[in-house]
Amino acid sequence: MTSNCPILSIIVAAPPDQETLPSIESLRVLDVPEDFAEMIITRGRMPSIQRNVAVKHASGQWLYFLDDDSILTPQSWERVMDWLGKSDAEVVGGPNLCPEDASFVQTIFEVLLGSALTFGPSRSRYMPIGKQRASSEKELILCNLLIRKSAFEKAGGFDEALYPNEENALMESIAHEGGRLFYDPTLSVKRYPRSTVGSFLYMLYRYGCGRAQQFRRHPSSSSLLNMAPALFLVYNLINIGLFVTGTVQIRSSPAMLMLLPFLLYGLALLGQMMVNIKSFGFQNSLLAMPLMLLCHLSYGTGFWVGCVKNSDHSDSAFNASEVVIEKHHMTHQ
Repeated sequence: MTSNCPILSIIVAAPPDQETLPSIESLRVLDVPEDFAEMIITRGRMPSIQRNVAVKHASGQWLYFLDDDSILTPQSWERVMDWLGKSDAEVVGGPNLCPEDASFVQTIFEVLLGSALTFGPSRSRYMPIGKQRASSEKELILCNLLIRKSAFEKAGGFDEALYPNEENALMESIAHEGGRLFYDPTLSVKRYPRSTVGSFLYMLYRYGCGRAQQFRRHPSSSSLLNMAPALFLVYNLINIGLFVTGTVQIRSSPAMLMLLPFLLYGLALLGQMMVNIKSFGFQNSLLAMPLMLLCHLSYGTGFWVGCVKNSDHSDSAFNASEVVIEKHHMTHQ
């Protein structure tokens, strides 16, 4: 192996002027074999374009995508190296975990991210769930994702009109071509959740919007589950409209029947809180419970918006020529 042919290309998308990149700082202290890996920092204003450009500059057989705030631990680095020696996978990912020194508000968001009622199968992106296994795009996330370069190129790279959800569309394409996706709960990075309720709910809104836009561009039955919050939003709006206009009286039999799903939803929230207490404690689980409703409404709103609105980046004037690439070989520490 020569210095011109590393096995791994680590790709970090970053804004143009951001100087401190926690992901890069965590990589610099790792024990890396000589000529084993290269780091590519790709700067710009459109992550999917930035990452596609970075792949064109990548020399590695494998691509490891990290967000600029993903913090890789030495233990997880060992798992990365283990996976590179295997031939039965095209995509491998694991969770991004809330750091131990996160703020109190961020630990509440940690509960939401790890709750089945909030994130469904995607909670595996935020908690180490189960054992290593064959998986799908529902459980894998771009801030901690290994992809074989040949599989990436065969699938056509990231859809540059999508952000977020560009990785979900890519992984579905790889799986459709017969590629194997794996989830490894021990291959984790540390990442701080959003710091305010408003920014967290906006993230959920963006996720809903991105999922609908992905569904429009790349129809798949796997996205049908993501319609549940959107339908729940419609259910609530219809009920509010009927009660406010007096079409249905609050104490009537039809009203009781209409409110039954909401009662069942409340019981589901209570049940999820009881499950969460074991992992997150009583206080955080209790405080997270009412926020789950806001999470579903935010995601549902975003989904409906995404059904009629293209991504903010789909008609962006930003293009590949504006991407700035910084490429560094990692050396043994």
